[in-house]
Amino acid sequence: MAYATLDDLKQYLGIGTSTADDALLTELLNRATDLVRTFTGREFAAVAGTRKYMFSDAFQGRILYLDEDLASLTQVVNGDGTDITAKVQVWPPNAKPPYWALWIPWEHADTDWTWTEGRSDKAVQVTGLWGYSQTPPDAVKHATIRLAAWLYRQKDTSADLDRPLLTNDGVVIMPGALPKDIQQMLAPYRRLV
Repeated sequence: MAYATLDDLKQYLGIGTSTADDALLTELLNRATDLVRTFTGREFAAVAGTRKYMFSDAFQGRILYLDEDLASLTQVVNGDGTDITAKVQVWPPNAKPPYWALWIPWEHADTDWTWTEGRSDKAVQVTGLWGYSQTPPDAVKHATIRLAAWLYRQKDTSADLDRPLLTNDGVVIMPGALPKDIQQMLAPYRRLV
C-alpha cells in the first residue's frame, strides 16, 4: 500500500483531473513508498499478523525484543500454549507506538517466557498490528508525495542521473541520492538497530 494517494500526488504536481499519466504516477507512488521503507527501515501502514519468537537472542530475562515495530498488541501466547496477554506490557511503557519490546513485570513472577528453539509449534506468538503506526504520519506522507513527484520529473530530464557526469570544464557532477529535503523529513523516522 502506498503511503499517499494518486489524488494527493496529482494535486501536488498541479495536474488536476488529467488521467494521462495515472498508471505511471501510481507506479511512482509505489516506488517512492518502497524507497521510504528502505531509507527508514520501517513500515508506516501497520498490518495485522502474528509473529513467532523461538530464539534465545530475542529474549533477555523478562524482556522479549521484537524484530519489527509493533503499533498495537492484540495477544501473546506463550510457547506452552498459555495466553499471557494480561501479564505482558509493551515497551516502552506509557509511550506511544511503535513498541520495540514486550516485558513481563515483576508482579507476575509466576509467569516467564517459554519456547523451544527450532520448534515453531512451541514458539511465543505475538499478534497485533505490525508497523510504526496504523497510518503514515503526515511527514512520511508528504515525503512520499515529494519523492514520487521528484521521480516523475526525472522522466523529462536529459541528464544521465544514474552515473557521474563530466562537464566541458572538467567538473565531475556526482549523481544524487534522495533529495536532501526528503532525507531531512524522514531522518526522525529512521529505525536504529
